Amino acid sequence: MTQPPEVPFGYCRHPDHDRSAGDAAHRRIMALLTGSNFAKPDEALRAIVEAHRGLSDAQSADLDAALVLILADHIGDLAALDEAIALAKRRMLAAEQQQQQQQ
Repeated sequence: MTQPPEVPFGYCRHPDHDRSAGDAAHRRIMALLTGSNFAKPDEALRAIVEAHRGLSDAQSADLDAALVLILADHIGDLAALDEAIALAKRRMLAAEQQQQQQQ
């Protein structure tokens, strides 16, 4: 199995993106997409769930953290990362509030 070519840290690997404009300009192209970008979203979710099977809570948290960092590096867009962090926090707080209201 061949390894993919090395790509600079934080650089988008999508072959359709024009990298000739420079790193900073390229990063501004990306925006946070919140809908599924998978052809088979159920399979993607299943892969994530299966990756956690048999792990302790601590191992599961470590896997989540590693996965987040790997995917953040793959995206390589600080604005999209900032937006994703803000959205995740809002969703987490909304879920906590909903849970408190149900009690």
